[in-house]
Amino acid sequence: ECPWPAERAPATWRALEKVSRGDFLHGSVSLLAVGQTSALGASEVCLYDVAGVGLRHLTVFSGHDELVTDVCAVSPQAFVSVSFDQRLALWDIRSGLDPAAWAGFGGCGGSEAAEGGDAALAGSGLCSVAQARGGGVILAGALDGSLFLFDIRFLERPL
Repeated sequence: ECPWPAERAPATWRALEKVSRGDFLHGSVSLLAVGQTSALGASEVCLYDVAGVGLRHLTVFSGHDELVTDVCAVSPQAFVSVSFDQRLALWDIRSGLDPAAWAGFGGCGGSEAAEGGDAALAGSGLCSVAQARGGGVILAGALDGSLFLFDIRFLERPL
């Protein structure tokens, strides 16, 4: 039982089935990228503005086929996301709603990884992502314990 009265969601609030993790864009105290699954089953990253009262939905970035498990800001205008669909996407809010780049795993990117790409990734979804403090290196972790390092400027294959 909740010790305070339950608040009703605003009429403009999007119905969500799952929320995974979010990260504020670098240097921002108001722009928040959050991995989520909509009530209709869409796996997406949503950009919210938290400067006002509550969360204000700004836009949705779609491209993943399964739950977006982690989101990591890499600059004031960009973030990466990983998903159980075995893909890492780089998103740049200046260039539209499609991914700026997809990471490659052993020569194959996306869902093709399970069909002849990196054997270490086959059958295992990505569950975590982090950026090195210096900024140029991304670390992605998979459920099977595999770790993948990428140069943010060259996502075609792991380092």
